Amino acid sequence: DSKQLTLKQREERYIYIQKKASFIGIATIEPEEIDRINILRASLKAMAICISKYKKSPTHIKIDGNKNPYDYGQPLHFDPRPIIETIIKGDQKIAEISAASIIAKVTRDHIMDIYHKTYPHYQFHIHKGYGTALHYDMLFKHGPACIHRKSFNLSKQTTLF
Repeated sequence: DSKQLTLKQREERYIYIQKKASFIGIATIEPEEIDRINILRASLKAMAICISKYKKSPTHIKIDGNKNPYDYGQPLHFDPRPIIETIIKGDQKIAEISAASIIAKVTRDHIMDIYHKTYPHYQFHIHKGYGTALHYDMLFKHGPACIHRKSFNLSKQTTLF
């Protein structure tokens, strides 16, 4: 589970996985689209995009969680249709899902480090865009940047002032 690793451990595994993996798919969904289709559907769309980048026809796909992107209207570009298995807490049980979790988290953290250079007053290099008190405080202080989702409801969050 990438959340259980230290930053150094994640970075080391990220490099190792990139060297050893036969395929890594990365997809991003823009904030405007997330606002339009919601965060769940955006996550499922990103999964489907990553899977569609695979050149071979997979026979079995394992997905972390309990949602299958193809049950939510994402197109499946493989024939014959592969077995799709959703696994709750798959990142703690299946090595390939764990590796995908590490790749996703480290990639996202790297993107947030880049955003920090453009928007230093949000302190993305510290909270990485996660829902921390510091992030909420920066949003209340500066308002949302163009990279923030407009549909995220800050009124339900508490902050430390």
